[in-house]
Amino acid sequence: MRVQVTVFDLIALMDMMARKVGEIFDDAVETGVTETDFGWPYRAFHMVVKKPCPFLVGDLCAVHHAKPLACRLFPEAFIVREKIEELRRHPEFRFFPCVITPPVLSDDGRDAVMEFDAMWQRERAVSNHFVFGAPAVLVDARRLPKKEEESRNLFSSPALLMKVKERVAPLECGEVRERLLARLLDRSFVARLLRESETPGMIFEVSTEGFFPKPHRPSPALHARYI
Repeated sequence: MRVQVTVFDLIALMDMMARKVGEIFDDAVETGVTETDFGWPYRAFHMVVKKPCPFLVGDLCAVHHAKPLACRLFPEAFIVREKIEELRRHPEFRFFPCVITPPVLSDDGRDAVMEFDAMWQRERAVSNHFVFGAPAVLVDARRLPKKEEESRNLFSSPALLMKVKERVAPLECGEVRERLLARLLDRSFVARLLRESETPGMIFEVSTEGFFPKPHRPSPALHARYI
């Protein structure tokens, strides 16, 4: 389980750190996959925060006010999605104090988390469309390396990272950021992306050379939320 990064997270980090997007990408971002509601063998391909987290200084987050929204929503989003038990079974998170004893959310708190979670879903769809050309980036796990070291080498390969970095490089331009934010505020555009993410029309192949979309439908009647 990895902390996903969107282009909107990168914009916030650029503003807070007064650094170029390429520098932030090199220091803090790599690629990886996470589980999805589509089930085996499908996984979601993302930009993710490197491990160990480069933003941690001791036990404190050095970019707290601009940290990725997916990180900010942990573990509350899992509580409102009723998936806290998944964290308790996960070897990396099961001993986290906030997972052992999850925070109790008031009705207002739960509503706020649901609103931010919905915002994150919209940001991720627009971000994926900007970087990868599709709102949901699914890969077939059967085509990925089985050994951890080989998997790590794949997702940290220079050519793959360079291709993703090239896609986020235009964020240096203020006009590009403005157009991207306008896309996020375009309700009809975002609604279309969210609908497309429910039944993706392509599967991506990921190699050390890059990522390549292939027309495909994971299931003849698939209506699951992409997470």
